[in-house]
Amino acid sequence: MDDYIVLAISDLNANKNHKALIEALPCLPDRVKVCIAGEGPLRQELSELAVRLGVFDRVVFLGFRKDIAAILNACDLFCLPSKREGLPVSLIEALATGSPALTSDARGCSDVLGDLGHRFVVRGSDSRSLAKQIMSIVSDGYPVDSASLRQRAAAFGLDSAIAATAKVYERIFCIREAA
Repeated sequence: MDDYIVLAISDLNANKNHKALIEALPCLPDRVKVCIAGEGPLRQELSELAVRLGVFDRVVFLGFRKDIAAILNACDLFCLPSKREGLPVSLIEALATGSPALTSDARGCSDVLGDLGHRFVVRGSDSRSLAKQIMSIVSDGYPVDSASLRQRAAAFGLDSAIAATAKVYERIFCIREAA
């Protein structure tokens, strides 16, 4: 059976919660591998954690990457287990490529996923919940088609941002003219 690649893209800091993703690995089949793209202060600590848990051979640290679309297209599941997010650009990028995505319930993540989030948002940021949700997706598949994911990402694209900004200005000017 082929490897199942879970990809995380973000700075390696405590807020991004790569620790939970690595801690989830012992609960998952050996064919599940984790690739982490990014650099940061926790690189060594995360590597040591993978060694302690006996999963170092299943974790690949990719470092800083500029070929995000290519690595997203090569993964089976994008995962963003953050404790806190504003506007999760890496999640939007994953959806834009049609890559299946799983996130924590951090503010911002569930906003981006919208109505897709009911199954693909992990409540809490602990490793057990994450492992359970990943296992469900590995076993049952990801029942949302790529076109729906791309459509969701488009809601955060430049055209949508310009249209939303224009509506705000229209409301402001109509209010002022009426006053």
